[in-house]
Amino acid sequence: MQTQRLRFLDMARALAAIFMIFVHVLNLLALPEVDKSVFGDCINFLGSPPAAPVFMFAMGASFAVTLDLNRGVKFMRGFKIFAQGYFLNFLRLFCPFLLILFLGLFGFKAPFQGDSGSLKTELIDNLLVVDILQFAGLAYLFLSLVCFLRLNKTIFLSALILAICLISPMLWAIDTENIYLQRILDLFWGNRGEQVSFPFFPWICYPLLGLICGKRYKEADKNYHQVLEKDIYWGVSLIIIGALLTIQNPTFHMGDYWRTGPGGMFMYLGFIPLWIFFCHLLTLYVPDIVQKISLFTSKHITLFYFIQWIFISSLVGVFGQNDEDLKMTILLMLVSLAITYIMTWLIVSCKRQRLPEK
Repeated sequence: MQTQRLRFLDMARALAAIFMIFVHVLNLLALPEVDKSVFGDCINFLGSPPAAPVFMFAMGASFAVTLDLNRGVKFMRGFKIFAQGYFLNFLRLFCPFLLILFLGLFGFKAPFQGDSGSLKTELIDNLLVVDILQFAGLAYLFLSLVCFLRLNKTIFLSALILAICLISPMLWAIDTENIYLQRILDLFWGNRGEQVSFPFFPWICYPLLGLICGKRYKEADKNYHQVLEKDIYWGVSLIIIGALLTIQNPTFHMGDYWRTGPGGMFMYLGFIPLWIFFCHLLTLYVPDIVQKISLFTSKHITLFYFIQWIFISSLVGVFGQNDEDLKMTILLMLVSLAITYIMTWLIVSCKRQRLPEK
């Protein structure tokens, strides 16, 4: 079934994908002084609110737009995305770690360095890192369940988002000495630093907000400008409320980005409609070639994400971790972006050429 694509969501996904590349290169390859510079602050900002939160919002909005698709298809897609997260860990972390053990005499460095001291633990940690694809898979399954149970009313979803924002900080302190149970808890509120990014709580708020807004986009009958313009008002209101909360206890409310308190979450959630409206304006004025690139990136976002991570991880093995100055960091960002697009285009083109043979 063909559905109407929302160009502003395609633009938002494309920009999020580009910003993710830049921030991954910055965080893994740049010197600490580059990361903490004005340039680094700008890249870190672009790689935060306009990147993963907007990307997950777009997933929820797209889910709502295609709500009439077969439920079984949606559940299967959630499981597939979840499994892809571990397959990516295998490619970008587990395999390089093994390879580096054998080729250590060439001076390669591991893309992910733990401190457990146990080879077995290091291998398992690399394989079970919780990244955005694991969360996206769980989120997709959760949205499927919510819609299956007909709980996707705006008032219920809004109350659920508020409850999750308030309750999530209480969950982060829950831990266990059972290593098997802990691996499961990692998916939902793990608080073990780089080992656990994108815990379900509170990140599920972004796709839930997308589900609310996606229903409005679907009902707008292509009059998106008015809907997006009105969204700015509640977005600004959330930012103000979040800021007033945050100034009371900045450390608690801003958290560490992965685990953000209520004040920080309100500000991130409020930022999203402003950014989506900006992306909408971009689609009205940018050249057609930019529109085509954003559409291509959005349609093949998972492949794009796979390639950029595998390539950047290989760069860490060659250049070392956090060793590059500003000029080299910018060069590696541009090279990573170019290679990711080229490889994505080549793989997609090869797939298209094989389709008629089936």
